[in-house]
Amino acid sequence: MPDVLAARRAASPKRATIVAGRNYCRLMTGHAVRMKKAQKFRMNAPAGAAGEKEFRLACDHCSAGRVDEAERMFRRVLQRSPGHASALSNLGVLLRARGKPEEAVGLYARALAIEPRRPDILRNLGNALVVLGRRPEAFE
Repeated sequence: MPDVLAARRAASPKRATIVAGRNYCRLMTGHAVRMKKAQKFRMNAPAGAAGEKEFRLACDHCSAGRVDEAERMFRRVLQRSPGHASALSNLGVLLRARGKPEEAVGLYARALAIEPRRPDILRNLGNALVVLGRRPEAFE
């Protein structure tokens, strides 16, 4: 069955869109983009966190569609503050959109170790695991 799903995805790939706001990035496809544009998650970084200015700048780059700059800035934030769960999650979203779900899963796992009850990170992890064909693991 997974082979059929993979073949179907390859035959008609969905166009992915990164929807970003001031402090968040989300990867959406098709109908979800239209339905969720009004529902925005606000993922604030811890107050006084190192690299807060860079984090906000990375989110601004993401909103403007400058994905390369956003990725570079999120990585810079994580060098200064490795425990920045929002930066880990946002970087994971960008990497999954760029076809690197394996790397995104690792980032989501790190973010969940820091903030285990964040539903947005859990959802992102589940979506990345499904993309990797690890559906049973995604529903655990």
